[in-house]
Amino acid sequence: MVGSADMAELSSIDDVTAPNALRAGGTVEQVTDYVPGGNTPDKGNLAAGRTLTYRTLPMTKGQTVTISIEYTPASSEMRVGLKDSSGVVDYESVSDGSGTAAFEIAKDGVYSIYVENPSPVSIHFDVSYLLD
Repeated sequence: MVGSADMAELSSIDDVTAPNALRAGGTVEQVTDYVPGGNTPDKGNLAAGRTLTYRTLPMTKGQTVTISIEYTPASSEMRVGLKDSSGVVDYESVSDGSGTAAFEIAKDGVYSIYVENPSPVSIHFDVSYLLD
C-alpha cells in the first residue's frame, strides 16, 4: 500500500481543505450529488480536497479487493483505497484519468471503499470494485 492516514469516522465524507485536516479535527460534510450503486461502477462528483467512503463491507484476512477508477479531468490525481473500522486508510494514487489498485486484507474486519480527490479541481468519477 502506498499511503496510510488516520482518518475520522467510518462511512463519512470528509472536508480536507488542508493537509492533516482530519487528524486536526477537520469537518465532515455530506455531498448531495453522489449516490452509490451496487458492485457496478459508482459515479459521482467529488470537490477538490474531498474524500468519500462508502460500501461498508465485512472482509476476511486473505481476501483481495481490486478497485478501478476512471475520472475527468485526466490531468488530475485521485487516490483509491480501503478504510477500516478504526478509521485507518490504505490508499494508492492513480493518475492519467484511470487506474486500478489491489489491496489484500490483513485482518478480518469491516472496511469501506475510499476515494480521495487531492487535486485543486472538482472531479467526475466512475469507480468499481471486485472482492475476491
